Amino acid sequence: MSRLTLAVTPETRERLEHLQKRTGAASLEEVIRRALAYYDTLVRVEEEGGRVVVEPKKGGAKELRFVP
Repeated sequence: MSRLTLAVTPETRERLEHLQKRTGAASLEEVIRRALAYYDTLVRVEEEGGRVVVEPKKGGAKELRFVP
């Protein structure tokens, strides 16, 4: 394991802390690890020719793009 020091704005730290509370993550590090895992999965889907689509309850499905 290696250590990474990350500088974030106060707003970003607040967002991470809010996500930690909402998801029950044990630490901010866990929030970041989970976010990275989700992002990696979504990018992989696109790289393999798939699509990532989000469909809110109110309708209006939107395709998300992660790879330029």
